[in-house]
Amino acid sequence: MPVNVSAHDKSFAALSAANHAAPADPGMAGSSPASRSDADWVLVGRISKTVGLQGMMRIILYSDYPDRYVPGACLFVRDADGGFRRINLGDVREQAYPGRIDAFLEGVSTLEDARAYHGKELYIPMAERARPRNGEFYPDELAGMTVQFPAGTTVGTVVRLENEVPSPYLVISSESHGEVMIPFRKVFIRTISRADRVVQLCEPLEKHVLG
Repeated sequence: MPVNVSAHDKSFAALSAANHAAPADPGMAGSSPASRSDADWVLVGRISKTVGLQGMMRIILYSDYPDRYVPGACLFVRDADGGFRRINLGDVREQAYPGRIDAFLEGVSTLEDARAYHGKELYIPMAERARPRNGEFYPDELAGMTVQFPAGTTVGTVVRLENEVPSPYLVISSESHGEVMIPFRKVFIRTISRADRVVQLCEPLEKHVLG
């Protein structure tokens, strides 16, 4: 079945989420963002609202990497026509609640200008996303992987990793059982091979079928 999952900047291992720094790719600064396809972009944040009267904005962070959001950092915003436009962060203020910052964008200094960015998503080029460490995977990497029994029999395909929940889980599409949810925990998942694009379970799929 076709799989359409947005690329993210958070990587996950069974039982825990990663937290490591990502290297920058200075060569991307002079590239032409409008010429790239959607698959070349990674979602790293969303502007949720304006803050105050001077053009500051609240940004919800979709990344493991704090260096994405320092003053002067280069991000890209997706416009209504589908194109990607470069922006730079100005002053950045951390929030007490994790996963959020308040920030100015360079060139945006009024409330009216800031309102035009409400709800817009922020991206980086795929080339700037760091390769996860061993045992860690980005959700879009897992989508489309083959799912196998411990004996090697194919039983389905990964639809997505539901990671915005307290206990992440894989959604598996199976011809015999429809969609099945597998907790993303080592006790249920034996191995994940990036090279072979295979997820091997520790036990038969039937044990996870509700009812």
